[in-house]
Amino acid sequence: MQNWLGILPGRHYAAGDEIVVAVLDEGCQSDHPDWGDNLWTNNAEIAGNGIDDDANGYIDDFKGWNIYEENDNIDGGMFSGGHGTAVAGIVGAQGNNGTGVTGVNWDVKVMFILASGNESDAIEGYSYAYTMRQRYNQSNGAEGAFVVATNASWGIDQGQPEDAPLWCAMYDQLGSVGILSAGATANANFNIDLVGDLPTACPSDYLISVTNLGKRCQNKPSRLWYNNHRLRRVWRRNLYADRRSLWRQRLWRIWRHIGRNPTRSRCYCAALFRTLRKLCLIEQN
Repeated sequence: MQNWLGILPGRHYAAGDEIVVAVLDEGCQSDHPDWGDNLWTNNAEIAGNGIDDDANGYIDDFKGWNIYEENDNIDGGMFSGGHGTAVAGIVGAQGNNGTGVTGVNWDVKVMFILASGNESDAIEGYSYAYTMRQRYNQSNGAEGAFVVATNASWGIDQGQPEDAPLWCAMYDQLGSVGILSAGATANANFNIDLVGDLPTACPSDYLISVTNLGKRCQNKPSRLWYNNHRLRRVWRRNLYADRRSLWRQRLWRIWRHIGRNPTRSRCYCAALFRTLRKLCLIEQN
């Protein structure tokens, strides 16, 4: 983490301000109860008055930005917003509130940008996050938003970085103001070193290429362990984290059994120590 922070020049502006993650997708369900108060809003903008109140170049961008309608209508999209809602929920569904699921970040502001498709869509969508973070930096936090990361769980299968130079260059541009980006690779059994992919084949130090894992550490469906060095690291980290999680779950189950069956605690204690030993070995490696 310290290494990544070391290449993000904007980090020193976060003097207790809201941490914002921008999610680019094809729409979401903005009234979903699991957001709590985690959806970002531009409080410098007056909703629906037809005026660019904060002079950032975007009119009525109160709830975020829709690049196609040029307004803040972030609802709808693929599966009636199901894809964008799920992706953004993983990032920032409010936690510890007794409602639905919990995001990776319990108390983060999710800035939703409705953008998904080709190179021009990507550039326009990312430009909104860039503008808001740049204004934050230049005003020492008085304007804009403290956007620290972006996520795009979409792209172009077998897309070539040389065919989208401005898209790839956008990640360095975002990084220059302090934004780290995550991009999802193809949902297919591709070796992207051979067939390409956008954006995960873009050569930027500010882009993290990610994949997904099943419950049994199965990489479905993108088999990335033979891909480029960045994706191999993603695979190994995910596998390591998943193995650790499975052993911790087992540890918790054994502990519960001990509480429920005290007369058999001697048997469960043996299993408890074996599990602890395995978990310690995983942590050491």
